[in-house]
Amino acid sequence: MTPAAARAGLRRLLGDRTIAVGASLLGGCALFSLLLPWAGQNPYLSDFHRGMDGAGEPLPPSTLHLLGTDRLFRDEAVRLAIAGRHSLRIGLLAALLAAAVGTTVGLVAGWTEGSERPGKEASIGRRLLGLFPTADTALSFLIDVGLSFPFLLLVMALSAAAERTNEGTIVLTLSFSGWLGIARLIRSRVLELRHRDFITAARAFGQSTFRIFLLHLLPNVFSTVIVTGTLAAGQMIVAEAALSWLGAGLSPPEPSWGRMLAEGQEVFPASPWLLLAPVAMLVASSLGFNLLGEGLRDRFEEKRPGRDGGDAEPTKAGVSRA
Repeated sequence: MTPAAARAGLRRLLGDRTIAVGASLLGGCALFSLLLPWAGQNPYLSDFHRGMDGAGEPLPPSTLHLLGTDRLFRDEAVRLAIAGRHSLRIGLLAALLAAAVGTTVGLVAGWTEGSERPGKEASIGRRLLGLFPTADTALSFLIDVGLSFPFLLLVMALSAAAERTNEGTIVLTLSFSGWLGIARLIRSRVLELRHRDFITAARAFGQSTFRIFLLHLLPNVFSTVIVTGTLAAGQMIVAEAALSWLGAGLSPPEPSWGRMLAEGQEVFPASPWLLLAPVAMLVASSLGFNLLGEGLRDRFEEKRPGRDGGDAEPTKAGVSRA
């Protein structure tokens, strides 16, 4: 793809109002989180000289402290920005890892669905192997068991099992419980595609399973992976905030939107900005990812030929060359 074509495609995407609004919300959150910490305020140190009023109470929003100070007289705006870095990074990495695992499991499960069992004429070894469940049966059972647990409850249990809570453990915890729904969705797409003519032609030409996965199945489920991964990122951000609100997220003194919500609840009548600021950031980021995912899904649906549930298929020439 040439740079000109890439720019034209980007303009078409941003021409969609839903995508434009979602991208604007995410861009605003990202810029706020990246640029504001350079303002010079230390988010971890209490300012007992300029961070409280004459009665020893936190300051309201002002030119010195844009969003006031918290109960420990720390700059609320800078802490909100640092927490945004954590939340956005955790949400993106967890969604990326969950999409990678879910896509791999969904491809394998959908491709091996309905595998034939060895008949009576097969050797004893093959018949013994036939007693074991197929990969699709085993993976589908694992997915069903995982989905039977509430997402937040499963995340809390995994987080409690971790000896130390940091960004890495939270990413692994969220992605471990987040890949299940993605795997089920990818499996259903592969079940639709595996009996299509271009897959049958690829197998007739003697292509290996790995080659079929790489050249034919992955391109046809790519749009589904992009949409589900984008929507999952918003869900991961909300889940991370819920963990921090319950005290199972990032360890202090690292700021987190969820912990800032909990702290703001305690002083809401007197200092409402301490609650409204993290609520606004959490809503803006999660809504941005949801709008972006919805817009991308609509765009991909429009590009599907006939909207028959299948993405653009490779040409016969492409199959023969592969």
